[in-house]
Amino acid sequence: MRTYFQKKRYQALLAATTEFSAEELSASALVVSPHFDDETLGCGGTLLLKKKAGADLSLVFMTDGSTSHRNLVSPEYLRRVRAAEGREAAKAYGIADRSCYLLDFPETQLDQQHPAAVKGLLALLEKNRPEQLFLPATADPLLWSPDHNATTRAALEAAKAYGAPLTLVEYPVWFWYHWPWVPYPWRDNYQAGIVGRLSRSYRLGKSAAVLFNKKVTISEQLKEKRAILGQHRSQMERHPDHPDWQILADVAGGEFLNRFFNGHEFFRLYRVNTQGSGK
Repeated sequence: MRTYFQKKRYQALLAATTEFSAEELSASALVVSPHFDDETLGCGGTLLLKKKAGADLSLVFMTDGSTSHRNLVSPEYLRRVRAAEGREAAKAYGIADRSCYLLDFPETQLDQQHPAAVKGLLALLEKNRPEQLFLPATADPLLWSPDHNATTRAALEAAKAYGAPLTLVEYPVWFWYHWPWVPYPWRDNYQAGIVGRLSRSYRLGKSAAVLFNKKVTISEQLKEKRAILGQHRSQMERHPDHPDWQILADVAGGEFLNRFFNGHEFFRLYRVNTQGSGK
């Protein structure tokens, strides 16, 4: 059940955004995901609709998934399991294995691999020649998502180096970990003072309607989106040998996960390199 403030902010966000056009849905895209699961959380319903519209899709996972539960199992186990989950999710979207790329940078350390990340993404842009580049929103906050911010920086630099006209499609993930979308996000964050946490959370909660300009109605895709998210079992199901295994439903008591199943996905679309060579 949405709170009063969630309803008001959500209504403002709906009013401020326009629906993807048929051309935008059918456009080819390279989807850049910081971790195995962000692609489904942030834009899973849209990817389903794009595939239905005949769009040529490619998907790249930036990091290796090695740290999500490293206190319980080995990094090698996590790398193997999460890579397999990512490929299964890609398959569920109808993305061929040859169009699913794993750059395999160490999770939580992507900011230290910036030149290599830019080079890897630029190579994929030149190989796939997409009309759209999906990337994490610049509004995703740094404190909760350093790999997301590093992915965004690398994707923006690669897009600029690419030079050809390109539509950037920013999708939010950890942006939703703020009031009023999540009632008490500051309880899980000890990296800033309480006043700063409350203030930033309030500002981001109010500003959603100006940060995003597009939406996609995914009401009919929610069941399938949830099923594909379920492919990321290490993030959605507790390990049978580890009862303290944390899953997405644990974040903010499930309120964070609920934000991705409201019936709409929101984006910021804008064009870059409009004076480019068109290569």
